[in-house]
Amino acid sequence: VKPNKEKCVLACRYADQIEIVDLKSYKVLRTVRGPEGFEPEVVVMTGGDGKQLSTRGPDTRYSFIGGKATDKYIYLLYSGNKEGGAHPFYGKYIYVYDWNGKPVKRIETGDYIIDFAVRKDDSKIYTYNPLTSMPIPLDFAEALNYFATDPELIWVEVEEAEIQRSEEDQ
Repeated sequence: VKPNKEKCVLACRYADQIEIVDLKSYKVLRTVRGPEGFEPEVVVMTGGDGKQLSTRGPDTRYSFIGGKATDKYIYLLYSGNKEGGAHPFYGKYIYVYDWNGKPVKRIETGDYIIDFAVRKDDSKIYTYNPLTSMPIPLDFAEALNYFATDPELIWVEVEEAEIQRSEEDQ
């Protein structure tokens, strides 16, 4: 949630997609897909009650596994790892977006992290690697200059009709 409580971001766990939502109108303002553009990979199984349900399978990939927000930016920890593989709940990249959904930067943390914190003024990001049990500070301005990687995200405009149709489906 943006600190002024006007917007929030919904980040998918099993598909690399986010939505920016206006909390006054409850309208999706922007949908952003990427960096890899994958959809959820699930398997169908039968539950104890005999009904079919979908669940994670060996090909399920984790996308955004954690996030923080400031007045200026959205920060999302990205995994990209598979359910059955090593470190599905860890990430090496923090994707930064502005509140219009525009990709700002991909920050490479250098090692797998499980969580992070961001100063209110966006000046530092503190990452947490459970193997070292030490928070590691990243200077945001330096990270922007040093990790000059274009995230190549696909910016998708959401039409009003699509929003209404998805609301009717619920």
